[in-house]
Amino acid sequence: MPLADSQSVLLYKSVKMKREGTMPSPNPDHIAQVAIGYGISKALLSAVGLGLHTYLAQESKTLDDIMSEFKLQRRPAMDWLDMLVSVDLLGREGDGASARYHNTDATAAFLDRNKPGYLGGFFELWDQRNYRFWADLTEAMQTGKAQSEAKHSGTSFFETLYAEPARIEAFIGAMNGASIRNFQALAQRFPFEQYQTLSDIGGSDALLSRSIAAVHPHLRCKSFDLPMVTVIAARKFADDRNVIALWKILVGVPLAVIWVLVVAVLALAAGCDQETDPSTMP
Repeated sequence: MPLADSQSVLLYKSVKMKREGTMPSPNPDHIAQVAIGYGISKALLSAVGLGLHTYLAQESKTLDDIMSEFKLQRRPAMDWLDMLVSVDLLGREGDGASARYHNTDATAAFLDRNKPGYLGGFFELWDQRNYRFWADLTEAMQTGKAQSEAKHSGTSFFETLYAEPARIEAFIGAMNGASIRNFQALAQRFPFEQYQTLSDIGGSDALLSRSIAAVHPHLRCKSFDLPMVTVIAARKFADDRNVIALWKILVGVPLAVIWVLVVAVLALAAGCDQETDPSTMP
């Protein structure tokens, strides 16, 4: 029985017992829903990883359209799409081969890569990395050993991360997805109009600086991080005269009115060869 079918049977039985008043007390409904949650989670992560919601941004699509775009087989693709519909992560109009799938209001706002509120970067990282490690949770608890990259390669997550620029960019995208709404709220609520300069230490791809500069164009923002990270940042705001990326974190950092120490985990993990205390600067 396909995964989506087995999960649907459990949910159907639960709903049927509720309607008929035959649900036992205590009932197993919550336990069953949690137990099958891994399948629903992976269905969403696969959708984000493939870019399904971005593909549906302009118009609804049929099953055949989606199969062709992502090179999918009919039966698993249909189960996958209908599972997403069942948990309100897609909408569907019609039935059968002519049914058309579309974004919900929430997925259109937060899972379209072209929208400013995109949160999928974090989900893409979970799809590529974290999801698989959870399969070894029992082993991790029994042995106390890491089940991440170190388990097979002998290298830490950050050593693996820095080995390939594409991995760095994927990680940055994940951090951005987790941070962007907080940064946008900060830009709206903090009285930046009272200041002229801002320095972000460990600024990654300068998302914080870019978010604040978009609302407060008078502000001169400087974002600091490791060289390989600021190369990525430079691409993202090459035309933004309000933001300047510098090359090395905590080395020769100039005085600024506002200091922001945020998302510095990359620098801390990689290690810095110098430390500068802002309070000792002239």
